[in-house]
Amino acid sequence: MNGDANERRHSRFGLGFVGGLVLGALAMFFAREWIASGMREVVARETQVDGAAKPDASHGPDLAVPVRAATNDAGAEIDERVQVKGAPSGVSAATAANDRLLELIARGRNEGWLQDQALAEMLFWNLASQGHLEEAWELALAYTPDQQHLFLNLASQAHNVGAFALRDKALERALALGWVDPSFLAQIDPALALTRFDQLVAAADPSERGALRLGYAQLLASLGRNDEALAITNQRLATNPNDEAALELLSSLDVAAAEAHLRLLIDTHDPQNDWTRKLIDLLDRQGRPAEAAEWLAGLQATGRPVYSGDWGEIADAYVAAEDSEGAVDAWLEALRLEDGDPDAWTGPLLAAAPQKLLAALEARVATGEHDEFWGALADARWIGGQKSAAIDAWKHAAALDPGDGEWPNKLALAEAGKDPFGG
Repeated sequence: MNGDANERRHSRFGLGFVGGLVLGALAMFFAREWIASGMREVVARETQVDGAAKPDASHGPDLAVPVRAATNDAGAEIDERVQVKGAPSGVSAATAANDRLLELIARGRNEGWLQDQALAEMLFWNLASQGHLEEAWELALAYTPDQQHLFLNLASQAHNVGAFALRDKALERALALGWVDPSFLAQIDPALALTRFDQLVAAADPSERGALRLGYAQLLASLGRNDEALAITNQRLATNPNDEAALELLSSLDVAAAEAHLRLLIDTHDPQNDWTRKLIDLLDRQGRPAEAAEWLAGLQATGRPVYSGDWGEIADAYVAAEDSEGAVDAWLEALRLEDGDPDAWTGPLLAAAPQKLLAALEARVATGEHDEFWGALADARWIGGQKSAAIDAWKHAAALDPGDGEWPNKLALAEAGKDPFGG
């Protein structure tokens, strides 16, 4: 979905917290009245606030419109009828709850956090969630005609229940509003998706056609038409060699070609892009952890930032390749680089190489470390049978961070002759 659509989607949540709660109540109330009652009119009191902001009338008639109020003998207002337009016909009288909700409508408009479009969108989600898709369509078309995400949601739901006529017109509306992710279109109507892409590419500015054609290639790939997708992708990379989206698509279509392209990019020493990391990721995904580790070590040797999590990913690839020795080496390097909680690395090392873990932790705390490393050392000592040394390490951890209850708890159990790990 394009940036404008995302912005519109996020703007739905721009109301204040109280406003959001009110909208939720309004949506549930009006949708219930509309759907369950089969009535056309809701009658209630609305407290009109002087100077209230007028609702946005650009998308259709007001959802809630005051009708002439009755007066008593003294001329004071005693009631005000509010017609809820677009709802089926007639409720005879309003309840106190109706009165309160419609007072909140007036307040929301006066304070600026409630407009007809926002109310209509809440009603849309309520209707759609209950399967009233035609009503949701009519509401969206009248009050939120520029909200692409609503029409896309409606098209998807209509497709899922076999309402193909509704699906097609909702999708037509969404496409008229802008770019739609090809993978979404492919799930609904691949033929229509391809036709639309052809039209979009033909109508686009020449400077934009390359990116649009790449979207077309993504759609072709999702439909299994890989040869056509690959041809378009290669054309894109020939003119835009740094196009990351094209390179990602190439890696899914021809991994050898993607690797060769990445190696060429690495040789350009492009300071704006970290192609080495992308090659490492590609090698990881291909189950080639030893090569990935070699590249990561080389990157580390140049002084460029490498983090514990990078080596953790290498370890995961070694595990997937059933190479336990490589995984242990990667976990140890991750532990060496870790400056936070080391549990992600100490856990698997305790199981796979407890003596190597113990030596690594002893080396870390020898130069001064925070409580998490002392606690990890205590755990490793205890599991390795060094009970007294473990108690000393837990004491050190507790002294470094008195607020961490883990160390006093383990210490108390150990000093009482119990196993801190429940064994």
